[in-house]
Amino acid sequence: MDLLLTEQQNLLAESAARLCADHGGPKRLRALQASGVEMEASGWREMVKAGWLGTAVAELHGGQGLGAFDFALALEQVGRHLLMVPLLEAGAVAATLSNATDRSRSQAALDELLKGSRLIVPAAAASWRHGGHPGGLRYDRRTGTLDGSIPFVAYGGSADAFFLALGAGAQAVLVLVPRADVSVATERNVDGSTVSTLTFARLQLPAESVIATGDEARKLASALQEFLILGAAALGGNQAVGAEYPTRAGSANPGSANQSPAHRHSRRRISDGPKRRSAGRESRTRSQGQHLRDGPDRSNEC
Repeated sequence: MDLLLTEQQNLLAESAARLCADHGGPKRLRALQASGVEMEASGWREMVKAGWLGTAVAELHGGQGLGAFDFALALEQVGRHLLMVPLLEAGAVAATLSNATDRSRSQAALDELLKGSRLIVPAAAASWRHGGHPGGLRYDRRTGTLDGSIPFVAYGGSADAFFLALGAGAQAVLVLVPRADVSVATERNVDGSTVSTLTFARLQLPAESVIATGDEARKLASALQEFLILGAAALGGNQAVGAEYPTRAGSANPGSANQSPAHRHSRRRISDGPKRRSAGRESRTRSQGQHLRDGPDRSNEC
């Protein structure tokens, strides 16, 4: 069924298609993967310049004030033309920051993200008990200390900061952690894509890094999760890969479950061809969404 778009939405979709066609495609993707590059830098700069990150951000906070559907129009073209860019990840963070109550802490980070001077991606703090992952993440709210690791972070090798959801219920906290405070280990998958593990060594989180706490943090984390999942449907992907994400810590196939959402979609497109593009369009960032839904290991909460 064809969607009836407004004139503004048609213009956005057409400009997105042109931009993505100029910077994407299977040949470009293979070249990036062969060189071990995590993202398409020139295409990403053009997307930032075009204001796509602010599509779902209110004009009051520096965005375009359009909405998630308009953002999805751009995402669809990113998936169609196989661009390796963190549009969904960064766009989800931008939308979440724009809805935070304490503007003194969130607006500066949002401004930097929208201008392209600072790439912020979500890093899910999941318990990993279901996947048998050793260690995990431990957050002591009394001292504000973060310790442990978060695996399988998309675009971790390119990010300047990480957006973390910690705790649950009244203990929930949303924090922004600069890359300088994190040890980032990026590995290359068998198909040329990358995946990162973040390690925190008794990191003392300053008060200014906290974006929201308690019920507000819980609601914002839930909204971030939904944004990522719905965005995955627009981007397209392999539903089977997304469905196995909760157990991927024990996966023996680094070429599928450990890929970033965009890598998984691109790999599917190249191997299966355009006729398979619409199959299972729900997966791309179910990984991040599932993590936020699970929350950290509560046995370590204080």
